[in-house]
Amino acid sequence: MIFRVDIWPAASKDADLAADWFDRQRPGLGRDFLVEVDRTVTRVAEYPESCQRFYASLRRALLHRFHYAVVYRIQADAVQIIGIIDCRRRATELLSRVVNPELE
Repeated sequence: MIFRVDIWPAASKDADLAADWFDRQRPGLGRDFLVEVDRTVTRVAEYPESCQRFYASLRRALLHRFHYAVVYRIQADAVQIIGIIDCRRRATELLSRVVNPELE
């Protein structure tokens, strides 16, 4: 069963900001990053329980070429993409999204 994917606006913003940064490093790298994010989200929709738990009910799926992860949680019939995080940074801001989603 392939789950429906709900992407939080903050997660889309995370991806866009990271893609912009990668494009400033090397033109075209941002596009490559977004393609890898899309592949990872597709994998999560197909196999949502295959990724490790990150915090409580949150899971993270690592991107292959980049030090980033798609953070999500499994709902009854969907996966909620909560954030796209740089694995080299602290996840405090991301966790506050889950605790206080109205602030996003």
